[in-house]
Amino acid sequence: MLPKRCEKMVWDRIQNTTYFSPVIQTKQDEVEPHEMNLFKGFQHKHKPFREFSKASKKAVQYFLEDYAKDSLCSNNEECSVLVGEYNIR
Repeated sequence: MLPKRCEKMVWDRIQNTTYFSPVIQTKQDEVEPHEMNLFKGFQHKHKPFREFSKASKKAVQYFLEDYAKDSLCSNNEECSVLVGEYNIR
């Protein structure tokens, strides 16, 4: 058990301490009070999708179609066609 004066000192320290929640926000202006942004910046510059090679675009399209069919639609062909049509728009 702590002496009374130590208890008060510890309690005051707990009461007057500001705690921060660690977050990773890519936009610096969206950080809320009492949050500490751990985002250090993007490793690469943004490159529009249309500027990638045809091979890269094809690989991404294949991955997204496969992901949509396997993960989102549980291999349901009708669902995957609908999701594919939605993504094209």
